Amino acid sequence: MFFGMLTTCGLENAGPGCTDDGIYYSQHGSLNYSEADDVAASFSHDGKHLVIEGTVRGNRFGRHRFVFSRKISFSSDACVIMIEDSVWNPGDTGQICLMYHYNFGAPFLSPCCNLSIPYVSAVPKNDAAVDEADAILMVKEPSEANKPHVFYMSFPEEDIHEVSVSNPDLAIEAVLSFNADTLPYMDFWKCLKPEKYVMAFEPCNAFPYGRAAQREKGNADYLRKGESRIYRTYLQIKGGNDV
Repeated sequence: MFFGMLTTCGLENAGPGCTDDGIYYSQHGSLNYSEADDVAASFSHDGKHLVIEGTVRGNRFGRHRFVFSRKISFSSDACVIMIEDSVWNPGDTGQICLMYHYNFGAPFLSPCCNLSIPYVSAVPKNDAAVDEADAILMVKEPSEANKPHVFYMSFPEEDIHEVSVSNPDLAIEAVLSFNADTLPYMDFWKCLKPEKYVMAFEPCNAFPYGRAAQREKGNADYLRKGESRIYRTYLQIKGGNDV
């Protein structure tokens, strides 16, 4: 996919573009293509550990003023990428939308893959998902007949949610974990076409219906004036004897 391993959706919208209170919000918001400040000054490494930090500011006149600070840490010892995002709202209370789009494609993704997703509910987003309800944890062969589909997933009450995909032929497993208090849900997306063979784990703070529909469905999340919140995801790659 053109957006690589991870794209981040938010902060004002997640889901389809929509007009809300007379303002148009683009699909999945503007965070993923917003320029960050102070990145060069916040880079460090010691041969085994690498840390990069940056800040993105999202302002809406007369409303919230989100300050989004990201810290990316990589440890070669454990082969873990941690993404820690802190969002501060010094402005008025505002609706916050945040979704992490972790993508896995070929050649790692293949029909031999095993998926582990301990969900308690998986609500199909579209008709294609309804047709795949009995094959949620399967990865099919690539085919033009395969239609993209999404499931909205909820999990048991716990501190950390963990999902994984493993390829036994390559002896590689990718394990994604995320904090349940700030990212309680997950979108699960598959597009298994020959030229776009990919699936995604998408932890989110609210299902990506679009900001207006989130409120209508009672799914919206808010950041109060002066409030800060931390969101963490961890991606570990296991190989060889670790799988």
